[in-house]
Amino acid sequence: MPTGAGSGIGRATALAFASEGARLIVGDVNEPDGLATVAAVQERGAEAEFVRADVSRSGDCAAMVERALRRFGRLDVAFNNAGINLPVAPIAEVKESDWERILAINLTGVYLCMKHEIPAMKRGGGGAIFAIITSIGLTGIASRFSIVPRSRSLVIAIVVTNRVENISTMQTRPGTTLSTVSCSGL
Repeated sequence: MPTGAGSGIGRATALAFASEGARLIVGDVNEPDGLATVAAVQERGAEAEFVRADVSRSGDCAAMVERALRRFGRLDVAFNNAGINLPVAPIAEVKESDWERILAINLTGVYLCMKHEIPAMKRGGGGAIFAIITSIGLTGIASRFSIVPRSRSLVIAIVVTNRVENISTMQTRPGTTLSTVSCSGL
């Protein structure tokens, strides 16, 4: 169940899972892009369904998990990837509304997804949860960039402190990628 699966790393992950025969719930806030990912997954012979989800809303995160349980009977793997970017700016110039939006999606979104994923995986006997982070947020170089790397690096605390029996939780640090999210801050 990848989030942010309408484009970029999320779409690439959905397609990789499809190539391995996974059955997918494709989550994204952008319906046309999410449906395009579902079509690409189905072209690879895998089963997929789109669920429109804003990960900053608990109800949307719950709906993705519930849909996976209804359709497939269990949730084995979650890939919490949904994220946004904003133009690079010094912290003193970041609008409060932008700060709150970044944290709601990039940080709270991971928390809300895991809040619903973990109980479902426990009921199914286990699973694996991946979350996207960034290496830039872990270095001093982050001060030259936007708040996005900082929000993504805080995900480590959520992932590492929520390891549960029979559920692996891991953070993933992809290299530099060209996507709508990475380009939106330029």
